[in-house]
Amino acid sequence: MPKPRLPTVAVIGLGAFGLVATKNLVEEGFDVTAFDRNPYIGGLWRYTTDNRTSVLPSTVANVSKERGCFTDFPFPLARTVSKAKEF
Repeated sequence: MPKPRLPTVAVIGLGAFGLVATKNLVEEGFDVTAFDRNPYIGGLWRYTTDNRTSVLPSTVANVSKERGCFTDFPFPLARTVSKAKEF
């Protein structure tokens, strides 16, 4: 008997938690389509000169490292924006 097909899921926003949600849903076999209003991923964590962003070059973290990470790729203890861009 064929395996039942999981539903299609839309993830709105590809910031820290949207990326984690997308990865986890794909790993569970869902058909996922992700959307973001920006032409880049990263949400508020991505540094830009646009005054709408809330991260600063000196920001260490603005999400929970336990809840906003990948189970197979955890956040390091501390990382500034400049180091995250290298990551």
